Amino acid sequence: MSDGNGPAEKHRKNKGYENIRPHQWEKGQSGNPAGRPKGKTLGAILQKRVFDDKGGELAERLVELFINEALGGKFPFAKEVIERIDGKVAQAVDVSALMTADDVAALPRERRIEMLESALEAERAAAESEE
Repeated sequence: MSDGNGPAEKHRKNKGYENIRPHQWEKGQSGNPAGRPKGKTLGAILQKRVFDDKGGELAERLVELFINEALGGKFPFAKEVIERIDGKVAQAVDVSALMTADDVAALPRERRIEMLESALEAERAAAESEE
């Protein structure tokens, strides 16, 4: 029975990388030197379509649709309408459990070592689960 570290397993692990290597960008080379084309995003196309509409009829129809769907009980539409009017609700984040560098430095040496060992053990476990 194989332990997963034999020559065949190593060949399988490296095979994909070796096939990709000739196609990788050279260091410092961009895969998209011209960048994203200006004005070609979905948002830009949508804005052009909605705001180039003479008299704003399309925008009015979209607003009407959102309001009707919201009133019909469709929560995502109601949420969108409310957020467009009042803004998104701020989410509270509890940072009381976070420690600063000064907090860690004030801990006894043994406790700092325990924390580092625990972090290393968690990192090893995560790496093993990815394999």
